[in-house]
Amino acid sequence: MIKKYLRIDFNKNTKLKYYLINIAKLSLPDALYRVRLNSKLNNIDDSKYVDQRVNYYNKCNESFNMSGDAVTIKEFKKEKKKTYFFDLMEYLRYFKQTFKIYYLFGDIITVPDSPCILKSRPITGDNQNAVIMKLNKIRHFIFVDDKVSFKSKNDMLVWRGKAYKDHRITFLKQFH
Repeated sequence: MIKKYLRIDFNKNTKLKYYLINIAKLSLPDALYRVRLNSKLNNIDDSKYVDQRVNYYNKCNESFNMSGDAVTIKEFKKEKKKTYFFDLMEYLRYFKQTFKIYYLFGDIITVPDSPCILKSRPITGDNQNAVIMKLNKIRHFIFVDDKVSFKSKNDMLVWRGKAYKDHRITFLKQFH
């Protein structure tokens, strides 16, 4: 029982640290980031690997017009989903404030009509308009230093999530 409370405290402390660091970063001038961009790009060790990763995250291969919902980086404001804002702003600060972006935050399950920044993309169909970035990382990119080897773990599943869709309900009924 004590471990449970320690873990909760740890996550709260991590989120507090995350917000403090990101708020502090906002106080730095954007010009500092833009000056560092060329240096960062010139210091890439394995450009072939980086190109491969960029092409995976961004499948857009043709010219396109921005969505009418696109905003300039300068207009990009902190909304209800603060972690998405901080995670995207980490990269946007390297570019001119007049550049436009189109983004959708949250669990988007359909491919947008025009290229759009998302945290995930549907795995089927023509999904090149879903440009994925590491967003909401405070929630989705927490790695635990697990001392127990995989082989010594119990062969069981813990379900954590919604089960409103038919295929999920069927799965839970079959394996419960």
